[in-house]
Amino acid sequence: MTPGERRVASRLESFLNDDCFVWYDIPVGRKNRHPDFVIIDPDNGLVFLEVKDWTVSTLRKANQEQVTLETDGLLKSEINPLVQVRRYACDTVNALPADPVLTAE
Repeated sequence: MTPGERRVASRLESFLNDDCFVWYDIPVGRKNRHPDFVIIDPDNGLVFLEVKDWTVSTLRKANQEQVTLETDGLLKSEINPLVQVRRYACDTVNALPADPVLTAE
């Protein structure tokens, strides 16, 4: 768990209602993607969180698909976390109808 993930986990534990369930780094969907956090909240449904330990000072460019960061003088492109977490959510929602426990009558 990264330092940022630890901070988020601590805040989730402190601020979420007791009727929420939180999972860390579990495989979801048919592609076994690993979102940092999946929250089941009776009021808000499924919530997926992707935590990045980036700082504003390292951010050089961002668009809908990618983010470019500069660390130690080197530029590195990463997938935009919004795209990443959306894929987690879509993969999970698409896999739910195939789960026999959820579809049993």
